[in-house]
Amino acid sequence: MTTLSTYRIRLALNSRTFSALTCEISGATPEIWNATPVNIEIGLFAGDDVITDVTGITSIVMQIYDNPARQGPALAEATIDAADITDITAETWAAGTDQNATFALDADDVNFALDAPDGESDELWMFFYAVIGGENIALGSTTLAVHVNGAATGATLGTTSPNWRITAGGKIQLYNPDQAKYHDVYVGGAAGQEVLIISVGEA
Repeated sequence: MTTLSTYRIRLALNSRTFSALTCEISGATPEIWNATPVNIEIGLFAGDDVITDVTGITSIVMQIYDNPARQGPALAEATIDAADITDITAETWAAGTDQNATFALDADDVNFALDAPDGESDELWMFFYAVIGGENIALGSTTLAVHVNGAATGATLGTTSPNWRITAGGKIQLYNPDQAKYHDVYVGGAAGQEVLIISVGEA
């Protein structure tokens, strides 16, 4: 019987390769729906070998940034502590039945203010590292396509309109309920002659 379940991404994190991570399930770089729960299952590798002893790992951290900036405050961040990191074997990883740890992200964790219109996607950047002996050890990175699905993003002033949001690109936008679109908002003008500039609306 086939049932619906939380979307899964399965990544082999590798401290000895610089290639972009791909999902073991899809065979492609990861993709998600915006503001939709996702489980990111991770296996830890050193080259071709599964890491069979995780006792020295303090935590594993996942961060998601705007792309291509890849810096500044993370748009999303999650940490798995040592108690939730377990040993696996090459066989159970290959079978898809086990993983060292799972980042269980809920809708709020992946609710991004995106620039893309409904039905399209924005590309973010996802990075993983382990904390071992007080040092951060890079485990891999990849782009992350986030598909816009019409789910609510941003924040609300009060309980009704107007709405506002800050996009992944750092733009401040106000929502126009008459057009059902967001408008970029800027301030311009010399000192004492400031004006508010509002762009043409976008979905």
